[in-house]
Amino acid sequence: MLTTRPPFAVVTDSAADIGAARAAELGVHIVPLPVIVGEDTFDSGALTQVQLFERIAEAGTAAVGTSQP
Repeated sequence: MLTTRPPFAVVTDSAADIGAARAAELGVHIVPLPVIVGEDTFDSGALTQVQLFERIAEAGTAAVGTSQP
């Protein structure tokens, strides 16, 4: 049986805070948003919230940000 896909896709980055189950239910594709702490880059979800805040505290005044997926 041939199935067709819609001619478009809904894509967001992980900063949208949509859980995987809800995204699947809605047909939304989630792209991980890289998080930069000092000179280290992590994919969203690679660190727990506690680990992320620890890294930020250790980095001190170093740049903290995000980048395009």
